[in-house]
Amino acid sequence: IQGAIGFNVSHNLVSESRFGLIFSWYGGWGVPDGPLFDCDILNNQFDRGGVVPNFESYDLWDFSTIRFEGNLVNGRPIGLFVDLNGVTLDGDDYGQLFLISCSDVNMNGGNFNGINSDWRIGQHLIPGDATAVFLLNCTGCELRDARFHNNSIGVNIRYSTECILQGISGDYNSHTAIYGLSSGRVVISDGY
Repeated sequence: IQGAIGFNVSHNLVSESRFGLIFSWYGGWGVPDGPLFDCDILNNQFDRGGVVPNFESYDLWDFSTIRFEGNLVNGRPIGLFVDLNGVTLDGDDYGQLFLISCSDVNMNGGNFNGINSDWRIGQHLIPGDATAVFLLNCTGCELRDARFHNNSIGVNIRYSTECILQGISGDYNSHTAIYGLSSGRVVISDGY
């Protein structure tokens, strides 16, 4: 979904696909570039890759106009949170989690698996970019004692500072358990 204004994407079942929904900026096939505004994304069920976050130029998005509720991936809730401050989340409540411009948010526990957008070309596996937990422009957030397995990417942390990832276990993730981009003062400890 890119360049959309006033879209309603509700009550869909997406199965046997690499992605359920992609937030993107760059259009194609006659679709305008840019972020989406004033859209409802409600009560959809996705499998495999769930929601893929390609928030190019994230500072130009107005996330307050996107109503994202009741969506599931692999039968578990997808959490999309913007501008949360000083909140504790239970990782076991989510199958996929997005924190955008959040500060001092703590997530404890969680078993994130099956968020996968890999594909094959012949015998070659091409790792995808689907992400179980995504932090974008966050400060002081902590992820503790969570397990990431059989995903493309376990944790994707971008443009974030002073975050802690402690006791993270990651196995059988095709791309990586933890991916970081343009982030600073991130502490990763006691993982296995």
